[in-house]
Amino acid sequence: MKHLIKIILLPFFVILLIAVLFVSGCAKSNNIQVVGGDKDIHGCIGSAGYSWCESKQKCLRIWEEACTIEDVASGFCGNKNVSGISICEQYVRIESSLPGVGVAYYDLDRKMLKCPIVPPGSESAECKDIVNLTCENIRCE
Repeated sequence: MKHLIKIILLPFFVILLIAVLFVSGCAKSNNIQVVGGDKDIHGCIGSAGYSWCESKQKCLRIWEEACTIEDVASGFCGNKNVSGISICEQYVRIESSLPGVGVAYYDLDRKMLKCPIVPPGSESAECKDIVNLTCENIRCE
């Protein structure tokens, strides 16, 4: 009889102990910060890579979408075959180190406009306008 009681009561106490531990563990988990629950004052979730872009007035990931033209320019630092990087107002000018390639211009959305080396007066209208912009060289660090 005592043996039968041990067989019945032992599993009951083990299950009861597991239930108490489980419930007490759930009660304490309310203080744990949820991943992705770290919104800043603008609502950007930093742990997901989002940061506030003042000029665009929205949260973005700068590796997916540039916030400023400087972000676009810095993305070319260290690239193979790039001999020069300049900011020309709302464009980034990338000079190629490859012979005959010329320059490419990128806008804030990283859309490229190629301006190949051509005889004077043969440039496209877009390239002619961009070539006349004031540019400032960028130093990569």
